[in-house]
Amino acid sequence: MSNFKTVDLHLAVFLKIKGIQLLGINPLDNYRSEFLFAPVSPDLLNEWLTTSALAPTRSVINEYRHLLRDVHTRAAEVLK
Repeated sequence: MSNFKTVDLHLAVFLKIKGIQLLGINPLDNYRSEFLFAPVSPDLLNEWLTTSALAPTRSVINEYRHLLRDVHTRAAEVLK
C-alpha cells in the first residue's frame, strides 16, 4: 500500500483524528497545500465518502486549527 495524498483540508483533519500519520505538507501555491499521509485503508476512505464518519467535535475543531497553523508555517518556509 502506498502513501496517501490529498488537498482536502477537511479530509486531512479526519485522517489525523483517526490516527493516520501525517508525513508532510507540500504547499502548492498561496491557497492550497497537499497533505501526505501514511497508507490509508479503503474502509476508512469509504467511511469518509459515505458520510458515516464520526469524530468528537472538540477534536475536529482543535485538529483543524493545528493543521491550518501547520499549513501556514510550512507555506511561509517554502513560498518565500
